[in-house]
Amino acid sequence: MIRYRLDDLGWYQFEWLCQSLLKTQFGLGVEAWGGHADLGRDAYCEGDLPISARTVLTEGPFLFQAKFVEEANAAGSAPFPALKNSVLAECSSIKLRFDSRGMERIRNYVLITNAPVTPHQRKEIAAILARVIPNCRVFIWGGADLCAMLDESPNIRVAFPQILGLRDLRELLASVVEKPILERSTLSIERAGELARVFVPTKSYSDTLTTLTKHSFAVLTGPPEMGKTTIARLVGLGKLGEGWECFECRKPDDFLQVLRRDRPQVFIADDAFGSTEYRPDVAQAWAADLDSILRALDSTHWFLWTSRPAPLNIALERMHLQGKAELFPRLGEVIVDAAKLSLSEKVVILYRHAKVARLETSAKTILKEYARSIVQDNHFTPERIRRFVHHGLTNIIKESETLPDFKDFVPSAVCREIREPTRAMKQSFEALESKHQQFLIAMLDAGDAPVTKEAVHQAYTRHAGAIPSSDPERVADDLSSHFIRINEGQND
Repeated sequence: MIRYRLDDLGWYQFEWLCQSLLKTQFGLGVEAWGGHADLGRDAYCEGDLPISARTVLTEGPFLFQAKFVEEANAAGSAPFPALKNSVLAECSSIKLRFDSRGMERIRNYVLITNAPVTPHQRKEIAAILARVIPNCRVFIWGGADLCAMLDESPNIRVAFPQILGLRDLRELLASVVEKPILERSTLSIERAGELARVFVPTKSYSDTLTTLTKHSFAVLTGPPEMGKTTIARLVGLGKLGEGWECFECRKPDDFLQVLRRDRPQVFIADDAFGSTEYRPDVAQAWAADLDSILRALDSTHWFLWTSRPAPLNIALERMHLQGKAELFPRLGEVIVDAAKLSLSEKVVILYRHAKVARLETSAKTILKEYARSIVQDNHFTPERIRRFVHHGLTNIIKESETLPDFKDFVPSAVCREIREPTRAMKQSFEALESKHQQFLIAMLDAGDAPVTKEAVHQAYTRHAGAIPSSDPERVADDLSSHFIRINEGQND
């Protein structure tokens, strides 16, 4: 039974899913290859594996290949002819690969597809492959096989959190998590489920998991719109799928009141020190209990903050004054910067939003034509791409219908939509104190980016109209990571 919407992944993420699932099922012995130059070898394992029965090992080596069929799981679809034709078309290439040096050792060939396959179809595909690789045992895993493996592998929900967006989330959690755990947890499952449908596990996500695994505590920093909250909630959702309790905390008491030593728990303090304005009072409240919180954390009790690092420094300074900071790792060890996205991550983010949006043909055409410029734009953020795909494209199409020079209009319109600040960004700026607003405005008057501290401080003094009431160093520290990036090495 196809319980997961595997079609939503596309070929790239389907291959990624197969690799993640193989590693989860069989361990580190599975090597993930893949990519355009993989020569049809998406994963490889040198050793023996329980490939067809849990208690019986099949002698290796193994070669795994993922074969994605578009719309294979759609209602009324008949994907087998497409799967069969794809395999037939690749037979000569498969034979050439297996005739090459080193490949003669392969004993097992596993074809993994999102398409459902009947027992008869499984035998038919296996017979086709057996003709070109007669010395290999051939295994065919269809969509139903993958769904069964996903149900049996709770760890995959953390390693590959997109899974949580491919099935009715409450149904999935109800099938794998005890009801009291769901009832006690305060994570917004509905909102987290919406995020899971378009989520891409970026390097920041994997770095967050690594940091939590090592220190049980992580601080996600970065400017607005970069997905800090999304990363935090997907970490929480993934651990909830493993049977952990998950709590969102607004104040220290939220943590202390629900902490239980006998249960695995993950805690999320989203914008713990205020999402926009600088709130030293909130920082001091957390600082008062930070020592107790840190002492409570271990391998089954994680705490994840999304915040600027400056308020955390205040909390740590207070701990140092009280002589209570000996258990806390160095700040740099627990900070994860969510500000950087690779080009490939941007491409997948754009694809995921477009897939979920179910775009009309005209919108798809614009995306295909301008995808390169969109992902290379310096103003690209996950939130702006969400807004662009779900609303901006519609605006562009409506405007272009009344213009004769459609091709001249679209490029500038796409650029405008990507670079337009979101409402959240505007609210963040408007909520700042005047000294912080003046500092950001001063940066625009300090020359071309990147600007030096000296130039910004001079511009800040000019805009203040006199000697500023606040030290520009302190103001810059307040804004660091959330609104500005300070490069100490180059004095920028």
